[in-house]
Amino acid sequence: MPMKRILSYIFFITFLVSCSNEIPEREYAQRSNRTVLAYLIANNANTALDDYLKENISWMYRGLAEAKDTCTLLVYYRPSQNDPFFNEPTIMRYETNGYGNINGHKAITNSYNPQTILQEAEILRTYPDINHTATDPEIMQTVLNDMRILSTTTKYGVIFGSHASSWLPAFQIQTFAFGDDKGQSIDIPDMANAIKQAFPNEKIDFILFDACMMGTAEVCYELRNVTNYCIASVMETSVLGFPYHLFMSELYEEKPDFQEICDDFVSFNQEQRLWGTCAAFDCSKMEKFALNVKQVLTAYKDALPTFDFYNDNVQQYGSGSYQYFSLDVGDFFRVLNGGTIPSTIQDAINETVIAKNCLSGRAYAYNNVVVDESRFCGIGMYYPFYTENLSWNLYYANDLAWYYAAGWNNILPTE
Repeated sequence: MPMKRILSYIFFITFLVSCSNEIPEREYAQRSNRTVLAYLIANNANTALDDYLKENISWMYRGLAEAKDTCTLLVYYRPSQNDPFFNEPTIMRYETNGYGNINGHKAITNSYNPQTILQEAEILRTYPDINHTATDPEIMQTVLNDMRILSTTTKYGVIFGSHASSWLPAFQIQTFAFGDDKGQSIDIPDMANAIKQAFPNEKIDFILFDACMMGTAEVCYELRNVTNYCIASVMETSVLGFPYHLFMSELYEEKPDFQEICDDFVSFNQEQRLWGTCAAFDCSKMEKFALNVKQVLTAYKDALPTFDFYNDNVQQYGSGSYQYFSLDVGDFFRVLNGGTIPSTIQDAINETVIAKNCLSGRAYAYNNVVVDESRFCGIGMYYPFYTENLSWNLYYANDLAWYYAAGWNNILPTE
């Protein structure tokens, strides 16, 4: 074979090999049609969550690094005062290409130090107004709207991280509702409205509450018009938060595996020798859920005034000053009904609570709250006017849609 032809053949083979090596770099992973937004409030007046929320961001980053799709995470961070990294509330972006690159270069994998991970973020917007309060309804609406505009997709999942105390009114000294920005919180109806205004055209795919006590019928009912699904715990949660590094990529799936998320949460807490419950709710079923609850409550209207859930030991999830803020829905009706959950209530639970898990038994008690797996249905509910907290009861009757939807207005005394 002539030397010139041999050289041409060698050059051609070399060219093919070099091109084949470039293919993975030129191909793009499929882009997820969902942007995950994290709304994190660390400017806390009481227990400061700053270090823990920054650790959560590093876990989110770690999960993104393992994603096989092109995924975008936008984080709004309300820093504590004198924060060493943030000068003001900030929106930042992390985007993976599905091949282990984040924000255009190889993801950090040898160290997930939160300070290092924060330096990898792309800063998109800051809010220098000294009066900026993350729990103010108008501010929350503005920030969420900005995050929606800054995203490149048409679907969204939102993580809300801070202190919280479910539907309990924010004006109470010892309650948060949602969020703690230097002592200021937002009531759940106001929060739902802020979300609705920020996403006016369609519901959010899911809301994940990395916060205490949000897994209640009252909260899910308020959110029924703004999100399809809600992921939350009915009891107080650890400051460590959710283990995003275990399931972050799942949040970008077309249909997330909510059971996996609940299982990962419980497994992580067990490894850390903590406590915990986690459940996912189909908020589109809350209207029917409320209707079924109303039907059974009405049937037991005469028995309710003397129903002693204290001595009957109904599964409850509140500790300390929050005691009896929420009873297990299934167990409440099981005891009320003489030992079995009414079929209409069980049907409603089966349709609404689409995933759940818990750490059961005294070994996983939190502040004397012991969860019994056999009595854990995943969702809680307040029993109004049969506790001694008058301010809770007045707020419950005057401000929560669940009060009327569940029929308490036709059952409770009107003194």
